[in-house]
Amino acid sequence: MAAEYVRVLKELGVRFVVVGRGEDSAARLRDRFHVEVRTGGLDKYLSNAPAPLAAILAVPVEQLAPTTRLLAHAGTKRILVEKPGSLNVRELKALMMATSDARTQAWVAYNRRFLQSTLRARALIQEDGGVTSFSFEFSEWVDKVMKAPASPRVKEAWIVANSSHVIDLAFYLGGAPTDLACWAQGSLAWHPAGDRFAGAGLADSGALFSYRSDWSSPGRWRVEICTSRRRILLSPLESLQQMVHGSFEFEAVKIDDAVDRDFKPGLFHQTEAFLQGPFDDLCTLEQQFQRMSIYERIAGYAD
Repeated sequence: MAAEYVRVLKELGVRFVVVGRGEDSAARLRDRFHVEVRTGGLDKYLSNAPAPLAAILAVPVEQLAPTTRLLAHAGTKRILVEKPGSLNVRELKALMMATSDARTQAWVAYNRRFLQSTLRARALIQEDGGVTSFSFEFSEWVDKVMKAPASPRVKEAWIVANSSHVIDLAFYLGGAPTDLACWAQGSLAWHPAGDRFAGAGLADSGALFSYRSDWSSPGRWRVEICTSRRRILLSPLESLQQMVHGSFEFEAVKIDDAVDRDFKPGLFHQTEAFLQGPFDDLCTLEQQFQRMSIYERIAGYAD
């Protein structure tokens, strides 16, 4: 992710410094992008330099919250922290208090909000007068996750750590839940809370919604939005299809997605929003705090 952000920052012509730990990864980044990389970690960097005005955090998931707190206490006033910001509600609440005390603005980086498919879907929803109902699926590839280098703590909270990408996008487009019923069944060695999930509820937009995910069966991330005029489908999330009245087939909606093909999808416009504003479409820590309890309910972690 650090490399992906470097590509975007260079394209935007922004002055920046990369701070890392290991010399090997730093050397690879220097050789690939010809950028300045400081090694030894953030503590060492801050002991020899003033806190940056703004920072983007792409560190291991377990280090996201403590690293954000460190920068806030040092005086950094704007921070974009990779999703999910923290692994649970308690940790996120402590982070909110720390950034508030330091008068630091922090946002959680859900780059799918800035996909060209998402931007076009939002325009269609507005054109149609809003969402009537929506559904989503957050399937995960069990074998791939099992072999991933993430720590056991991260895998145990995988719905927060990874699946929240698609759940956040669904609620971003369809509306935040005001009423929610959840069910979780089964278990995996690395995810004991469950491997099958289903639920339904009511969003603040007035739309009804439902979701399901069966990690023991094939599938992919999917968000489907219904309006009075059309059915909108994002699957894969970078693509956009629609079904209109009088048709039983989805057809592709043309989008200018060159920026999502040239850079990691959604990252260019997300970084641009963080650096220049407007900030309305970024996920604040307060918003993530509200969502985190929902993610934990969906996953069965709250039990």
